[in-house]
Amino acid sequence: MSKLPISNLADITVNLIGAAQAVDSFGVPCIIDTQNVLGAGDPITPVVKTCYSLQDLLDLGFATDDKAYVLALHLLSYSPKRVKSFVVASVSTLSSAALTAVESANANWYVMLVTSRASADLQTCATWCETTATRRHVFFGETQDSEAFGTGASVLSILENSNRTRSLVMARKADAQELTFTISNAYVALNSVSFNVNGTAVGPVVYAVDSDSTLAAVASAITATVPTIVASAAVTSGGAGTDVDREIVIKAADPLIPVQITDYECTLGGSQNTVAIVETNPGAGAADAELAGLLIPQGLGQLTAAGKNLAGLNTDDLSQTEYSNVTGHGGNCFVTFGVYPMVQKGQTSGFVAPGAHCFADTIFVRDRLEADLQNALLGVLANSGKIPFNNSGIAAVAGALINTCNQYVTKQMLEPFDVAKDWTIPDISEVDPADKTARHLAGITANLTGTGAIQSIAMTVNITV
Repeated sequence: MSKLPISNLADITVNLIGAAQAVDSFGVPCIIDTQNVLGAGDPITPVVKTCYSLQDLLDLGFATDDKAYVLALHLLSYSPKRVKSFVVASVSTLSSAALTAVESANANWYVMLVTSRASADLQTCATWCETTATRRHVFFGETQDSEAFGTGASVLSILENSNRTRSLVMARKADAQELTFTISNAYVALNSVSFNVNGTAVGPVVYAVDSDSTLAAVASAITATVPTIVASAAVTSGGAGTDVDREIVIKAADPLIPVQITDYECTLGGSQNTVAIVETNPGAGAADAELAGLLIPQGLGQLTAAGKNLAGLNTDDLSQTEYSNVTGHGGNCFVTFGVYPMVQKGQTSGFVAPGAHCFADTIFVRDRLEADLQNALLGVLANSGKIPFNNSGIAAVAGALINTCNQYVTKQMLEPFDVAKDWTIPDISEVDPADKTARHLAGITANLTGTGAIQSIAMTVNITV
């Protein structure tokens, strides 16, 4: 079994000034809404709300095709529901200052998700969690660079940054959703067509059914009316003066946006035409939100990201080169090995040491243990009339810390320890007089070892014939 010494990753110093993350915040994610649905008025005044269901988002004014709703849908996709509540924060401009303002408005969350897939925005969130946040937060992001997957600067700027041990980036191939609008049957001189695309009316647009050039006016109208939803719409078949099907392929502007076309009308001429819409290449979903929803319930650190199936997503069809590019630079991808769909490799995108990435569950254990140890100390201080500064008082403090760590042993997040060998608990005679005068107890040290997890297996079989 792999053992990861927690003390090698970060010395856990419990400081009653500058609190660690609150214990009851670890199961709570925060969605940063870069579409600004809630109408934040300026870059450093976000609108921050706490939600308990998808209906809460709808009540706030989000639509089912808004990116924040899509993230929340995947975040809450597991049954029984693992995430009890989540924070949503609309920002007018994504920046470090805006994220600090979100934390100031509500710091009771642990995992950050962002609706943007732009590499610069991912970098902003990663940098903020690592260098600016006042509490322990981690960032789950997803990059969908289908043109230079794993090798383009937009991906590597995230995955190769040497100081992002709080960022878990899912790198994926993602084809935007496509809808094919088909008109078939015999020649009609003129028709007009109207659409409702994700709630926005398009048309009516007049076209000649036997002319691809005039049918292209319909495609242009769709793209011009809803450019943030539809990236392109183009005529792909047909022919002047023929009776074959006419098709317009509508491609979504963002893999995260599901495109819906409803309430379409086709006002026909002298012959009845058939109008049909066929969906192809559905959107990529949200692997980062799926993974966050799986990993951040209250049992934080008892699940590793590697090997996990994401219930609501299809796996990516990656070449060996693409897979190696991503995992070799610290990214995670969702692929099928044999018959098993799973996340690889469950590690942070930054380095613990050059070339050495940290596994996500180790970061979670470290953060949760720090918070639980601090909570234990606060409990001793709050529930005792007075803790005497002598050996019995020191033993009471040490006992609370030892009891907390034993709970992690029971949950198989820490290896069993020997207090006599692995703990240093000062005798009153060893306490610095200045510390005693200041009523500050220092010098308790624990050398603990995390259990880690088995994520790869080597086996040798010798057969004698």
